[in-house]
Amino acid sequence: MSDEEAPAGELNPWILSSYFIYSGILLLKLFLNLFLIAIARSRTKIMSNPEDLNLVPKEKRKDYKVGVSNSFLTRVLRMQRNDLENIIPFFILGYMYAMTWYTPYWRARLHYRIFVGARLLHSFCHFFAIQPLRTLFYIIAMSANVSLAIHILYKVGRLNYI
Repeated sequence: MSDEEAPAGELNPWILSSYFIYSGILLLKLFLNLFLIAIARSRTKIMSNPEDLNLVPKEKRKDYKVGVSNSFLTRVLRMQRNDLENIIPFFILGYMYAMTWYTPYWRARLHYRIFVGARLLHSFCHFFAIQPLRTLFYIIAMSANVSLAIHILYKVGRLNYI
């Protein structure tokens, strides 16, 4: 038995380790989005709340606007919202998948890699407005999540828990 295989009926620590690595990459990506939002707000001089103007020196406040829309800022905010709508389900499904018994390591790692790679490429395409590749990468990432959900339901159903 190799290091990547767990005995039958036991959880595989390699899968959980892989899940944490790929989830960490996605968390860093979410933090990068927050950094991009801050840059976009600073560059466009658009604040989301009136009290945020207190962070700007008084002599420069007249240059800033509150709640106004800008295409660059809107794009970055949509990118963040899209990531949250897709990455949070992956965190849940990926962890559930890692906790199911009899899961081959290669299959778990393949799902995780496909999802993370597709989300990174989707964000790149979203940021630079590249279509139809953005939609293709969205579909690939969503397919990985759907596949995880199907495998989880199959494994749990097979163990007669339903």
